[in-house]
Amino acid sequence: MANRQIEVEYVTNKKDGMQKAEQKVIEKPIRNSCQGHKAALVGMSNETKDVGLMFLQYNDWCGSVVPFYPTGISPKSSDSFGHLPDPAYGSKGAVVYYGQINQTTEGAWLLAWSAPVVTGGSVPPNNQVYVETGNKKDFENIDWKVIQEKLDKSGKVSNCTDQTTGCTAVAEINPNDDSALILATFM
Repeated sequence: MANRQIEVEYVTNKKDGMQKAEQKVIEKPIRNSCQGHKAALVGMSNETKDVGLMFLQYNDWCGSVVPFYPTGISPKSSDSFGHLPDPAYGSKGAVVYYGQINQTTEGAWLLAWSAPVVTGGSVPPNNQVYVETGNKKDFENIDWKVIQEKLDKSGKVSNCTDQTTGCTAVAEINPNDDSALILATFM
């Protein structure tokens, strides 16, 4: 199986002016091998006007990041990473980024995904994605069990806007050949 990294390209929808992620998968070797199992490929775009996003924390319920979670994402740019699955359970993880919204407020963006391994080959996996936004201080001591419960109740698309900080996140998870493709936009 060829390992992949993704590049995310954004286009403006002429109808409503909103930006939407359009994936462009590029074949590139990743440092580690998936060893015949499906990986999660994650593309994140920072569509904020002038807020740089910095890595805050992560949680891997099953699987592991390859080679690492991006340390930051500049405004109007994107970054990506791969998440290797646990052979028995698949890829299930979460990552949190934060940024200075104004002089007194730091916002945070959480992205969580679940891409289980197909067992028996008869039923396709129920890929799920979940996003949450808010004040950074509310994400410093995350109860990962609560986030997992919310992820387990989510679907293939998730969006969230925090009224206090104005932070917005939108994400979608889709099958992509031999992997799960997750596209997330942070605004």
